[in-house]
This record gives sequence, C-alpha cells and structure tokens, in this order.
Amino acid sequence: MWKKLHRNLIECPKPEMDLLHRTFNHMDIDSDGKISLSDLHAVCAKLNYTPAKGELETMIWEVDETLDSTVGWDEFSLSYRRVRSDTTGLEPRALYSIIDFLMHDGNMDGAVSVDEARQLMYMRHGNSMDEALVDALFQQAAGSHVSLVEFLRYSASERDHICKTAGGGNLLTKMRAAQKEKIRVHKSSSSLGAVR
Repeated sequence: MWKKLHRNLIECPKPEMDLLHRTFNHMDIDSDGKISLSDLHAVCAKLNYTPAKGELETMIWEVDETLDSTVGWDEFSLSYRRVRSDTTGLEPRALYSIIDFLMHDGNMDGAVSVDEARQLMYMRHGNSMDEALVDALFQQAAGSHVSLVEFLRYSASERDHICKTAGGGNLLTKMRAAQKEKIRVHKSSSSLGAVR
C-alpha cells in the first residue's frame, strides 16, 4: 500500500530523510512508534504554541491513512513528501508546518537560527536555494533582522509564502476553484457513464 502512495512524489535526499526520521522520533514523545494526540500536545507546549480546540485532532486526521488516530512513520513521511511535491498549495499542511519547523530547528531549542534555516534549505535545494526566502523569514517590519525565529512567526511566514507561490491570488479562492473542477469532472464522467 505504501509504495503506491509514494509514487509520483519527489525523492528526498538521504540526509533530508534522516533529518525527517530524527524529527519523527523527537515528536514521538512516548517512543511507541506513533505520534498521538498527547505527543502533539507535548510538542506544541515545547514550541509555546496553544492550538485551537480540535486543531491537533484535525492535524492527525488529515494524514491518518490507517484511521487509528495516530501518525506512524509511513504516514509521517508520506505526508511530508506530499507537501514537498505539492505545487498547488492544496495538500494539508498543518502537521507539515510543525515538522518543517522542527527540521529547521537543528538543536531542538524551540527557535530557528539563520544558519539552521540556510543549512536545511541548502540540503533541499543545493545551489538553486533561494536566499531571499531565508532573508524574508528573518526580516523585521522595520527592515532590521532577527537572529532567531519561533514557531508562530515561522508558520505565518510559511503561509504567506504558500499564498504567493501557489500561482498568486487568494489560496481559498484556488481551493474553491479546484473543488468546483473536481465536481465538474465527476459530473461529466458520471453522465458519460449513464449514456453508455
């Protein structure tokens, strides 16, 4: 089952997958091989992040392929690779935001430094890395730079980047258009089946 789900997704380099596995182990607080709701609560507390009611349950539900209300390694890596392969901005990204932040936070101190951000970006993109993305993350409104970024600022910056790179415009509008297109295609394929 897992091999089929991983088809047509980007291949992450081994160092990136090793870092992803380290992040999974870090998030698996009780070391049972799965990330549970209580594990996510503990991770969010470490990040000084207070999720909205039901937010963590939704994070798990979005990527829970086995429907056991937890996220195992296969689901974790699949969801990560799906988002990394996504060019539309429509893949569920709530859990990915935490994963990506923790992957950037090399020393797991709850904040990302400029060096940590550049290191991961270089691992992912090599010489084609966009320095402007890293610079924008650490830019303050007044034009000065900060040396560390905490989770809330990081996730807000990521959302802004997704909205800009998913073809411009409002992401919600794109999501609605994609859903309408799915419905249109479904209706047209259904009506073709009825004609036969």
